[in-house]
Amino acid sequence: MEEEAVQINLRCKGRDEDALSTRATQLLDAARRAVINSPENEGKGTDLAKLFRVAIRKTDEERKYLVGPFNTGVRRINDRFKLILGPLEEGKVITDKKLLDYKLECQKKLDAEEAKKREAEDKARKKAEAKRKKDGFVDESAPVEQEVFDNIPVKREPTRSNFGTSSIRKDWVYEVTDIAALAQAMPGLVSENAVEINKLITAGEREIIGLRIYQKERLSVR
Repeated sequence: MEEEAVQINLRCKGRDEDALSTRATQLLDAARRAVINSPENEGKGTDLAKLFRVAIRKTDEERKYLVGPFNTGVRRINDRFKLILGPLEEGKVITDKKLLDYKLECQKKLDAEEAKKREAEDKARKKAEAKRKKDGFVDESAPVEQEVFDNIPVKREPTRSNFGTSSIRKDWVYEVTDIAALAQAMPGLVSENAVEINKLITAGEREIIGLRIYQKERLSVR
């Protein structure tokens, strides 16, 4: 090993990246030329190994010195904007809840009105049918055809305002009801494997042992 390798000066005057780069190149060259095959060279190799550790530490200190002001500035900017975003996020949550609660209440009333309307229509149909039988217009010996009414839920139209549109969106979600049963039935879906569970639900799976899969109303604003 070359004697001068051990004598490389680790101190850089000022904050000179060129000096840091030169020092790194010199140490790398010394490592490549080093031959450790005797007790004497073993000692020099130990010195060189120590030099690398000191150089790495000092170089990292230099890096931290240079980026420190930037990191401090970024932290301060983030802290300032957190103070602004905090009330906005809280207000969004409050507004969304109130809007969703109102929409759900309106949907509940609409469903009740629709059910009442269908009930009235069914009663009127049965009454008319009974009258036709009484008047002899219906052959009672003929098979009775049951009229089928599609129980299709009526949805409220999205609310369109000056700035956007809001509506209720139903998403399929799940909750674990029996983790042991889930693990036994589908070992690959053990509790926290949300990605795979959601893939199955998205693909149309609605019955998984140990899970309750249901629809949850959410507010959609565009």
